[in-house]
Amino acid sequence: ISQTIRRRNKECEAMEKSGYNPLWSIYLYMVEAIKDRKPFDECMLFYAWYYATHDDDLDTKDNPLASKLWTTMMDVYEEILANTDDKQGWRWLKDHFVSSFIWYLPHPDDMRQDN
Repeated sequence: ISQTIRRRNKECEAMEKSGYNPLWSIYLYMVEAIKDRKPFDECMLFYAWYYATHDDDLDTKDNPLASKLWTTMMDVYEEILANTDDKQGWRWLKDHFVSSFIWYLPHPDDMRQDN
């Protein structure tokens, strides 16, 4: 897991340095994909979370738990948990949300203390 996280971080850093930073587009896409419960690869959520926690242009960088990404994630999560009959929602949650490597990252407060 730690090797995958390191590799994903390096990928994000390379995207930032490329002159064309697609992370903002990925971030926006992921907010919509989560809201609409669309399928996505786990690396897309990782890239979006990286943007939420690292990009200086995002006004919630210092508090990513207030970001549109996080609040959308929690709204959809709570919506699915509140409806035990929503089998498709539960499957989507398991397949696309819970399996993400972002849950293995340090809490954003801990990340700030390290910098």
